[in-house]
Amino acid sequence: MQLILDSNIVISALISPNGVIANIIFQKLKGAVLFAPNYLFHEVLNKQDKIIAITGYTDNEFLDLLHILTKKIDFIDESLISENILIEAYQLTHQIDDKDTYYVALSLQTNLKIWTGDKILIKGLRKKGFKNIIDTKELLEYIDNSS
Repeated sequence: MQLILDSNIVISALISPNGVIANIIFQKLKGAVLFAPNYLFHEVLNKQDKIIAITGYTDNEFLDLLHILTKKIDFIDESLISENILIEAYQLTHQIDDKDTYYVALSLQTNLKIWTGDKILIKGLRKKGFKNIIDTKELLEYIDNSS
C-alpha cells in the first residue's frame, strides 16, 4: 500500500505515540510506502511549541520522536510537482484550506490517496469531485478487509 500523509496525521502520532494513528503507521502499515511533501516539516515545526505544551515533551524528546516518525516517510520536493498540477490542486483547496495544496498536488501527480483526519478537507474535496482521500476509519476498514 502507498499513501500520502497529511500533517495532522503526523501531529496526531506525535501527540499520542501509543495511540491509534501511531499504531496504524508503525504496525498496520508496516510494509506500506508513505509519502509527504517537504512542506509537512514546515507545518509540524510550526506546531512544535503547541505539541510540546500538550505533551510535556522536552525539545529533544519532540525531535527524537519526529525523527523516528519521519524515517517512515518518503519526502517529495514540491519543485518536482508540475505547475499545472499545482494550479489544479490550488483550485481544489482554495476555498477549503490553501495549506493543503501540496498534499492534493502530490496526490494528483501520483494518483495516491491522502490519509487525513481533517473532516472539513475531506468533505470539501469530495464535494468538488476529488476522491483520492481517506480518513482513519476508512483506512482501518480497508486494512481489515485486505488482511
